[in-house]
Amino acid sequence: MNLLLLRDHELIAPGEALLRAARARHVLEVLGLGPGDSLRIGLPDGPTGLARIESVGQDATIRLRHQLDPGLPSLDPDPVFDVLLALPRPKVLARLIRDLAAMGAGRIVICRSWKVEKSYFDAEILAPGRRRELLLEGLEQGVATRVPEILIEPLFRPFVEDRLDDLAPARRFVAQPGGTLSLDQVSLAATERFMLAIGPEGGFIPFEIDLLAQRGFEAVTLGPRVLRVEAALLLALGSLWRSRR
Repeated sequence: MNLLLLRDHELIAPGEALLRAARARHVLEVLGLGPGDSLRIGLPDGPTGLARIESVGQDATIRLRHQLDPGLPSLDPDPVFDVLLALPRPKVLARLIRDLAAMGAGRIVICRSWKVEKSYFDAEILAPGRRRELLLEGLEQGVATRVPEILIEPLFRPFVEDRLDDLAPARRFVAQPGGTLSLDQVSLAATERFMLAIGPEGGFIPFEIDLLAQRGFEAVTLGPRVLRVEAALLLALGSLWRSRR
């Protein structure tokens, strides 16, 4: 935790917050802080500032006195990338949500492609409260406060045909085994926003690739190897990020 994002229920009075349970233990045991020490704090979609540990209760609760500075806004207030992600296994998705929030994603669209198990959409991780907590954990890692948007789209074709153009920026890429464009050949402007689509392991089926191509997605290759979803996503994002000029 490189930045403590205060949750609504932790704000007990103007300028005061109370940490409990695992959150308090992390500050005490992992960060090694105690009464009188300071740490960097922030509000989701708000400014950052500093907090001082006023006291530690016998039940390991921590009382903070904090001051937010409107002149210290979120890191990366203007996102430069979005992700269209075929829903992976829930444990993988949890890791990816945290990582994408830490990296500065603007929007994460989670969809069902033909190869995705329908039962994955019943997973607890897709509940709004759980998704938000994972996003905040990622932001605490990345030292940022702007909360990415998550959209759940269980029907691939209607989403791509009817709604994608209203959500996706002009530059669009899909990482796909057999893609014709090497990531080394991509060039993006320094602040140009892009969307990256990642299918399940083995990629999208041809029909889905055709639909995406009709909406301006360029098929890029990550090389001859078939990678796990999380490896392919992070590798492609890193390469596209470095292509910005």
